[in-house]
Amino acid sequence: MKNQKQMELFPVKGTLEEICEYSTLTRAFEMVKKNKGAPGSDGITIEEYERNLSKNIEELRNEVLSWSYTPKPVRRVEIPKANGGVRLLGIPTIKDRVLHVAIKSVLEPIILLRAYIN
Repeated sequence: MKNQKQMELFPVKGTLEEICEYSTLTRAFEMVKKNKGAPGSDGITIEEYERNLSKNIEELRNEVLSWSYTPKPVRRVEIPKANGGVRLLGIPTIKDRVLHVAIKSVLEPIILLRAYIN
C-alpha cells in the first residue's frame, strides 16, 4: 500500500504504473537510442543495453514498482569552450535516461493539461 508521501508524488491514480508499463519503458528506450549519447558511469552503451532489452526493462520496472530504484552517479565530462574554459556535462546511465524519458512522457501531458485549464 502506498504511504502518504508516495501518494503526493503521484497524485493521478495509476501514474506510477503507467510509467512502468513495458510499452512506456520500451518507447522511452527507443527515444534514448534515437538521441544517441555516451555511456554513463556504469560504462554500458546503448547497444549493450539493447542486447538484453527485455531483461533490462523488466529489472527497471521491478525496481521502480518496489520503490528500490536508485539512480547511479552521473559521469562528469569537461567540454572545452572556445574561450579556453570548460563546460561541465553530467552523463546519466542509459537505465536512468530510460526512466527519465518514461516519466516525462507520462507526466508532461498531465502537467500541460493542468496548466492549460488554469
